[in-house]
Amino acid sequence: MAQALRDGTPVADLARITHLSTLAVRRTGRAFDDLQPSGLAAAEHLSAISHLLRELTALGDSKAAVETERLHLLAEVSKQQILDEFQLASLTGLRPEQIKKMTRGVAAQPRRNYVDHRANG
Repeated sequence: MAQALRDGTPVADLARITHLSTLAVRRTGRAFDDLQPSGLAAAEHLSAISHLLRELTALGDSKAAVETERLHLLAEVSKQQILDEFQLASLTGLRPEQIKKMTRGVAAQPRRNYVDHRANG
């Protein structure tokens, strides 16, 4: 974004595609005041930033899905008493209190087999 500003891309255009305030866009640009012009047109910068934002959104959605699946797996393992909170904590890197708090009131989902998981993501 700072490079786009340095190359003359209007602040309003960057604010519109990034859903940031014009103040935040300007602040970002000032943080990197030592950039040299790259020679790219404003449209090229806007296209690249839009593409990166779409990728970031997709990654965020994927992360949320993985976190939801992890939560349901933790709830299932905890409710079936396959492992206790301390064993889960050592496997996940979470604290036992976090696991108890996270899984409280969460229903375990039906298990998917390996073939279903590979086919669906």
